[in-house]
Amino acid sequence: MINHCIRTVLCVVFLMLTARNGVAAQAPATQADRQMTAEVQQTGTSAPVTVFNRTIIVFRAPLLGMSVQERAERVAATIRRLLDRGGKGVVTFQAIPQGYAVMLDGVLAFMITPEDADALKPETPQEVAQNAAAALALVVRETGELHNMSALLRAAGFAVAATVLLLFLVWILHRAKTWLAARLSTLAENYSEKLSVGGETIVQRERIIVLVSRVISLIYWLVTALLLFHWIGFVLGRFPYTRPWGEQLTQYLVKGAFDISARILGVIPGILIAALIFLLAKFINNLLKTVFERVEKGSFEIAGLDRDTVRPTRKLIAAAVWIFALAMAYPYLPGSETAAFKGLSVLIGLMISLGASSLVGQAASGLILMYTRTLRPGEYVQIAAHEGTVVELGLFATRVRTGLGEEL
Repeated sequence: MINHCIRTVLCVVFLMLTARNGVAAQAPATQADRQMTAEVQQTGTSAPVTVFNRTIIVFRAPLLGMSVQERAERVAATIRRLLDRGGKGVVTFQAIPQGYAVMLDGVLAFMITPEDADALKPETPQEVAQNAAAALALVVRETGELHNMSALLRAAGFAVAATVLLLFLVWILHRAKTWLAARLSTLAENYSEKLSVGGETIVQRERIIVLVSRVISLIYWLVTALLLFHWIGFVLGRFPYTRPWGEQLTQYLVKGAFDISARILGVIPGILIAALIFLLAKFINNLLKTVFERVEKGSFEIAGLDRDTVRPTRKLIAAAVWIFALAMAYPYLPGSETAAFKGLSVLIGLMISLGASSLVGQAASGLILMYTRTLRPGEYVQIAAHEGTVVELGLFATRVRTGLGEEL
């Protein structure tokens, strides 16, 4: 059982890591010198300064004859050299004629110019410098933690504990899946015997058991994947070098959960309105059904209707009410505004119009026979070489019983 859990964990971890998309680090920006910033962004020339997997700042303009890529490479090398030198790790910044200077232990680390700002974000040059200094200070702290053996051992202990907890939870999930599958299969087997008409089973017992097992397995893998996401983010966040990856993974998971929740909450009002429309349509149909049933029984009369035409009239009006309700509820259905949903609706309508043309013509002929009262149930008719009594007059077929008891 433990080996099964370990194989499950390793399999899902491999799939998640191979499919993982990194979340790009965001750079600080300002509104200064919008024209020059726009020109730089149009050329696509920008280079981030990344140290220990953390982006400190993104350069967007050349400086002193150096391109943005050369600036980023030089600044990254300078920061690494200052970190290797050691010291108190005090990060400060101050204004200079060119913009702002960010210093580490009193030594210049890099300069920020107004041309490095992103004009699309409302930040001042001072805020850009503050953000860059804060990012550099975080790198300094994590570098110190990286050289602290006790901190690394403590992080490894947390990672091992999280791994043991993950394996235990996966084992519990596996046991719960096995028990639940057996329990639900028993219930499905018992209820499948009740789902029969005339002694014939509507749904086979084996199909119900397979469906229940697949649903439980799907839930099991979804919960396991969710636990693995949390475990990977937690373990990566324990170590300084991989902490940015863990933070990005956690942010991605939280953002995805919020997006899904927001979408679900966003479609609830539309679903409620559509449900209200369908309930109103059902109420109207029930009311009309009561009226037409009384007409059919002869309790009262409606001009133009008799017992022979009241039933098809009721069905036609009910179909019209449901079609009208569907048209009214269509804009409120989830996904109705998407091009895929609209294209699918057009495709279904086209298939129905092409495939049911003869069916519509046959239904129209049946309606003409009904409402012109050419034929009535109980009348004796002769059609071609056949003769007999009209038993039923429908939209698509008219049944005639011959004198020998045969129905045509």
